[in-house]
Amino acid sequence: MNILEYENTQEIKSHGHGNFPFNIYLCSIPLDFSIVPLHWHNDMEIIYIKKGRGKITVDLMPLFVSGGDIVIVPPGQLHSIEQLDHYSMEYENIIFQLSMLTCAQNDDCTEKFLLPLIQGQVLFPNYFPPDSPLYPALSSCLGAMDEICKTFPNGYQLAVKGQLFSFFYTIIK
Repeated sequence: MNILEYENTQEIKSHGHGNFPFNIYLCSIPLDFSIVPLHWHNDMEIIYIKKGRGKITVDLMPLFVSGGDIVIVPPGQLHSIEQLDHYSMEYENIIFQLSMLTCAQNDDCTEKFLLPLIQGQVLFPNYFPPDSPLYPALSSCLGAMDEICKTFPNGYQLAVKGQLFSFFYTIIK
């Protein structure tokens, strides 16, 4: 893929609210749509498969996913989501700007971990199936965010950020 093709696949949609760029979308393939075409954006995306089977492509590498799997798509990575054969798939799409976790005055967390993550300098696996050693901690963070975002209690933003920090701590440690 050349640079012009890459630039033409950029998604510009804004997710969440201006002061809290975070959103969780519940999606079903093929009920909502049969494919999310190849695209990229400046947001971090976590795809949590709830049930069924499907195909997620990240940086042109196909991943055949099923219930429980977690796929992480860093900013700038090409990705798509599609129906696999006759299967349906329900999944959660968690999309947010990594900058929401940074401090205005760079602290150790921002300088050592978040900025390198934002700049694509931290490499980690994109795919975490249920038998991955990190899976229990990662799925626990995602489950906690689900519960928080069911009712959006006062201060939910703090709890969501806390779960995102725990999620990335699990990956980076």
